[in-house]
Amino acid sequence: MKNPEKIDVFISYSERDTRELVPIVEELRARGCSVWWAEDGIEEGRWDHAIEDALASSRRVLAFLSANADRADRGYIFDEVETARSEDKLIPVVIGNGGRSFALKGLTALLKRYSFADFGSVLSSEEFEKLASILGFSKKAADIEEPPDADKRLDAWFSGIEGMFGLDGSIRAYSFMLSCAFFEDGPFSEVQQISEALVQKLRTQEIVANGEFDREYPRRTGQLLEMLECELVDVEHTYTKLRQEVVRFKDRQRAAAALKFAWREFPDRRAALKDWLSNVVSSASSEGHMRVGLALGLLGQIDFLGTFREVLSPWLLGANDVQVRTADIALAVAAFDPAVGATISHTIKGWAASTDANEKSTAVHLACGLTGARLSHSAIDILRIATSSNIDTLPTRLMDSLQRGLRAQLEVHSTDTDTSLFNLNKLVADISTWIADSLTNGSGSQRTDPKRAIPLLMFLVVVGGLPIAPKSASNRSTSLQSLLRTPRSAAQVAAVMNLALSQHKINGINSRDISKGILRRWIEVCRRSIEEKPKETISVERRETLLRLAALLQQTAANENDRDRVEYIFRGLFTSNEMLEAKPNRTGSRGKEEWK
Repeated sequence: MKNPEKIDVFISYSERDTRELVPIVEELRARGCSVWWAEDGIEEGRWDHAIEDALASSRRVLAFLSANADRADRGYIFDEVETARSEDKLIPVVIGNGGRSFALKGLTALLKRYSFADFGSVLSSEEFEKLASILGFSKKAADIEEPPDADKRLDAWFSGIEGMFGLDGSIRAYSFMLSCAFFEDGPFSEVQQISEALVQKLRTQEIVANGEFDREYPRRTGQLLEMLECELVDVEHTYTKLRQEVVRFKDRQRAAAALKFAWREFPDRRAALKDWLSNVVSSASSEGHMRVGLALGLLGQIDFLGTFREVLSPWLLGANDVQVRTADIALAVAAFDPAVGATISHTIKGWAASTDANEKSTAVHLACGLTGARLSHSAIDILRIATSSNIDTLPTRLMDSLQRGLRAQLEVHSTDTDTSLFNLNKLVADISTWIADSLTNGSGSQRTDPKRAIPLLMFLVVVGGLPIAPKSASNRSTSLQSLLRTPRSAAQVAAVMNLALSQHKINGINSRDISKGILRRWIEVCRRSIEEKPKETISVERRETLLRLAALLQQTAANENDRDRVEYIFRGLFTSNEMLEAKPNRTGSRGKEEWK
């Protein structure tokens, strides 16, 4: 199809918000703004191509970050926002409590965001006129004067605190501000607790005598929050749906500004911060690790070299698994900035080529983790560098690190409610590409080429560690079912599984037995589920998912012997006709092909 003419605004949004967005789009168009959004449809061609062309032709991208956008996980809106950020034309528009997923926060936290209580209040808000002015379509003749940016507002506020309460009061305000920045939208009691721990560290470091403590510092919660420009909000958890009272800054830009302010204005406190953060993550929940990782990742976007040298590198090369995981999250968030991402890729490749076993195994762990998911094809390059020697001479530690890294990812993201940083489809696609390259470029017999054993083992670890269907309604992106919904991923799974089933051994790895074991485990889980709870949704989804897989394996098998092997493995669960009759449905969401 032809590329569209240059357009003023591309609208990125959740399809569930379509109705609410109609009046906003109509208002922009009434002001002369040319708008592209998916609701208008396309005349010809594929949806994904149309979206790519429209994104490339747009001057600005308005991303409406609602609660529905958060729940979209890794749908189109995430890809659109990421592309717009990389091309420096993203304008985040936060609706209510939206934009809270870790990926969307990582992409937008350092940008100017326009916030509205709900869709209904957008057009009547002064904030909309500010937004329209930025786009060049304000109804007012003169540009609307913007207030001082978040950094200047914070600097003025903190100077006032220092003047009123002296050193000890400023330490207490600094500690709560930073705790809220790291744990924004966390329970007030938890934020208060970790804030007090930082206060004690800084008091000790800066030698504040007991007699110097300011007795006028606010004690009551309401007074304290008012002074700190924070608020308590009763919100519904995005995934669990439970109500909870959380603390956040009134200014949605304040958290990122606080991180930048604390890091740049108080370099002498960084050692205390690192020690404090180490204690915080050691006792934090999985969600707490994600919050700390997100904040450190934003610091990485601001000052990568300093953050990496003083916090992330020591954590990554240490022996504490929690710190390694948190640092991995931080690197993944920092990599949303393209320039920082390139630096991270270069650094990890250096570790992969290192003769230091710790650096090499850490590089493998990161390539298999969230960082690898953010670094496009660099993750596979890192693994190729680290495992470039013959598999017979690879250190056991390196292979263990590879398997532990992959399994840790799957375990974490099969239980976490926010999986927006993890991209299972991309991980499978990258490994499949590596396997395909090894088939094309491998030396010697294809059936014994040692270079193919490593990516094939990785693939079996990843796919074999997946549940058949989601374990909870809040996380539907980390399962075999989610992989098979997209034809490209489904085809990759079928091709590599057929390859593994057709091989006896690849350099000591019995791929046939491993892949048979994976399939038989799934079949047994499905059979028990059907016997015990035949009418429950999970049982139905498990059976339908395995039927798709069996059909794909048969349809893509290289020869009759391979097809017979598949039929034999799935005997008792499906008939031959059932496997032959399962077909793809080409009318998935927003033009994406999916399987029935």
